[in-house]
Amino acid sequence: MYWSAVGTGLTNIAVGAPDEVWGINTANKIVRKNPETGTWVEEQNLPGSAIPAEIECGADGTVMCRSAENEIFRYNGFNGNWVTLTGWKFQQITIGDNGHVYAIGDSSPQAIWYYRGELKCVQTQWRNMKVISVSADDTLIGIDSTSDHLCRMDDTSDDFTTLSPNTQFKDVSVASASHIMGITNDDRLLVYIGEQTFQEIPLNEKYYDAASTSWKTRKIVGDLHRVDHDQNGNCYLTVQHDNVYTSYRMIPLVTLMQSERAAQQQAVQA
Repeated sequence: MYWSAVGTGLTNIAVGAPDEVWGINTANKIVRKNPETGTWVEEQNLPGSAIPAEIECGADGTVMCRSAENEIFRYNGFNGNWVTLTGWKFQQITIGDNGHVYAIGDSSPQAIWYYRGELKCVQTQWRNMKVISVSADDTLIGIDSTSDHLCRMDDTSDDFTTLSPNTQFKDVSVASASHIMGITNDDRLLVYIGEQTFQEIPLNEKYYDAASTSWKTRKIVGDLHRVDHDQNGNCYLTVQHDNVYTSYRMIPLVTLMQSERAAQQQAVQA
């Protein structure tokens, strides 16, 4: 399993529907990846002087953004504008799809809220999570603000099940009940395989070295900052190293083999 660098300067990244990848760069601009060219294109700014701090994208293309002042905005795909969710402030948001949007309140005891649409939010029974992530199948996973353990919310009570009693996390991404991964406090990327067991994902970058006309591998180093993925295998990782943010995309094995064959053919033709 390998990774490919897809750009620098993104402090936040979100993966939703196929070919829907959004980010926030160090210039505080909201950007969107062009699926055809692979380039990052600037979207409209948030209303007024709001500065984007977090971007989230659902499996159905629903996009929301949280500002540095914890204001929440929803993207209007018809005109590209951002609609303010007036009256609501949250310290973090997460989107499974249009019908599964949750947020963490910006005041103690960090209650989790459920967005019902039409600017309506309902407080849930869960508390004290510092990071949450939800999928389109309504799997809601959080990181306990006291223990840093990964927890699955029980939608029939105010209880939760601890998934990582021996491991502490700082970020989590949920694509479905069977697709859960997170970044640990000691900067490892783990995927949940069930029964409180995790498997570490190797962090090796595969890159093409034009000088030697060959593919080479090097270890990704730095502080793992943000991870997000979907059920289709699209996974992106943001890493900070020497004050530079670099974003990586996990390369499926079949894509890697196709790229290597194409490079070999080009070398032969040259």
